[in-house]
Amino acid sequence: AFDGCKLQRCSLAKDDLDGAALWLWKMHNDVTLRVAKEDGREIPNPWPFAEDCEECWICQDCWKKGSRSDDDFNRAAILAYLRQEFSTPEWHE
Repeated sequence: AFDGCKLQRCSLAKDDLDGAALWLWKMHNDVTLRVAKEDGREIPNPWPFAEDCEECWICQDCWKKGSRSDDDFNRAAILAYLRQEFSTPEWHE
């Protein structure tokens, strides 16, 4: 595995699809933040942007500052947003 389990991926249960989706979402935002810092660019807002999913964020600025607390985002709203954006009816048949 690419991360050797140091990023908590291995702590997910094999059937935890919600957990896997949230893990991937967190990694996406972490990589975006890391690349911006490495390139000396302005720290971007995490995705999804608050204007696209207001209820997703409890403390979006906390994430920009490096916090990764589960208290910073609304788990149910993030999952609903991910399903809305990426899920198709065929996957649920």
